Amino acid sequence: MSSSNGGETLQEVQDACRDRIAKAIKLEDRIKLQNALEEAEDLGLNGDLVDKAYALIKDLLGKSVSEGGIEKKTPEKKDNPDIEQDLESALKAEMALLPPESKEKLSQIDLFAEKQMAEGNDMKAIEAMEMALIFRRNNFGLNSTQVYVYREKVAREYNRLSVVLMEQDKFAECAELLEKAQILGELYPNVVAVTYNNLGCFYRKKGQNRTALNYLREALNVEKTLADSPINISDTHLNLCAIYSELKKHKEAYFHVRLAIRHIAVELYGRTLGSLEDPSDYEVNEGVEEGRIISFTAALFNLAVQLEFLGKWEQSLRAYEKVANFVGVHKVPQQLKQTILAARSKAIPKLQKKMSKQRTVQQGRAHREMTLTMSRARTPFSPGAKKTKKTKGKTPQKQMNVELENKLRQWSMYDAGDQH
Repeated sequence: MSSSNGGETLQEVQDACRDRIAKAIKLEDRIKLQNALEEAEDLGLNGDLVDKAYALIKDLLGKSVSEGGIEKKTPEKKDNPDIEQDLESALKAEMALLPPESKEKLSQIDLFAEKQMAEGNDMKAIEAMEMALIFRRNNFGLNSTQVYVYREKVAREYNRLSVVLMEQDKFAECAELLEKAQILGELYPNVVAVTYNNLGCFYRKKGQNRTALNYLREALNVEKTLADSPINISDTHLNLCAIYSELKKHKEAYFHVRLAIRHIAVELYGRTLGSLEDPSDYEVNEGVEEGRIISFTAALFNLAVQLEFLGKWEQSLRAYEKVANFVGVHKVPQQLKQTILAARSKAIPKLQKKMSKQRTVQQGRAHREMTLTMSRARTPFSPGAKKTKKTKGKTPQKQMNVELENKLRQWSMYDAGDQH
């Protein structure tokens, strides 16, 4: 039996692929199904499991976020205070029906989870929250308001902690939490958007850019349906910019970073900014979080880099100046500021040299066009003048052909003379 490059046999690779398909079916994750089925096709896998996966994909493709389901199942509490009030009333009503001893036990579990989270014991806090969710399901019922509300809370915590683990390169633990977030968060579009975004970042960090791209596109599709997304849509555009840049698709990266800048500018200044406007000339709106200023800094820097990749030297130089001015008047992490200023210092002489070379080429082209125009002006066209045919020197091969033709012509004449 043949072996793969990693030392695994073909059978082991196929079994691993089947496991991925089975897990994706369980999660009803269309993106994971698509990726697993692409791998299965390369390996020549077929059978009931593959057929089931294709049938599920077809079913999932038939459901859209806007029509199918998850948006209709989940009320937007921030947009509808009446729904929020109804939820609070339902929570209190359900809790009132719980026996005192059960109520006390649930309260202890909730307090323990909160204490562990406050002390930074994230994994213990998660375990306690999972216990609290199970307790609610067993005592209130799967379709109760208590379970519905707390389930969303746990899914959000899974996402929060997954980011912490991702930054620590603890990929196995991170992947496990993100899978749980997908299962618990499927009813809540806001959570779905966050989970897809985190999955995009997760796979990008692992170097699987194609999978990361698929998840971020899905996140963007969900966010577009939400009036109040928990993730600023600009962050998704920034993540897409980063992945497209790594894939050397700089036009697409440029497109997404421009959209990110437009969205963040509205947050910071209440309007979009023109290409010639310098953001550092304006005051940021009150109440803007520091994180949004950092995101805007990253977007401005990425814009300069993408313009440089696209050969737009002058625009890139202006963009570098803008981001340098911005970090000069706003508080950003020192490491980010140093990175930006160092990149700008390195880019300026290179861009100026390319701009100078570009101007030289343009001036040379303009001079040639002017010379040609003046030459035509000195020799006006005369209707009666005959056009002189340009004579070109004959190549050796053409000269030899002419001599042969002459000889053939002479021989033909001699033959004709002999016949007379």
